[in-house]
Amino acid sequence: MRIEVLSRAEILNRISNRDFDLLLFGQNLGYNLDAFGYWHLSQAEAGLNLSNYQSLQASVLLEEIRRTHDEKLRQESLAKLQKIIAADVPAIFLFSPEYVLPIDSKIKNLNLQNLALFPDRFANIEKWYVREKRSLRSDVRWWHFFGWVAGRIF
Repeated sequence: MRIEVLSRAEILNRISNRDFDLLLFGQNLGYNLDAFGYWHLSQAEAGLNLSNYQSLQASVLLEEIRRTHDEKLRQESLAKLQKIIAADVPAIFLFSPEYVLPIDSKIKNLNLQNLALFPDRFANIEKWYVREKRSLRSDVRWWHFFGWVAGRIF
């Protein structure tokens, strides 16, 4: 194996001409999980289907995933597509990033579910807060404060 380190322009040229034997490539589908461009047979020669993967079963599922508005059907089709691609092995998936975010426990109202991109960790930052509103218990009145202070002083 001969590894070549290329300029960005040369990499793009080689990709568009499909002039490679092996390509280490990264992708992030974001939130909509539309993998049509990467796996549909119509995208094999000039699209993003860089592995030249041509599966009629996978292509039919990709079209179904794009067409449907039924989330349950979409998830079922994605699961079938995943099995087909895993069985055919048109690519070797090296990793899927997991984000480890150290967060101080004082910060409240964080929502870090389903991060597709690292900057998403700040998606609802306007709702974060540190201090909470304080109020007296229902059995305590404001004048009890004076007795509490006196007890601390004397």
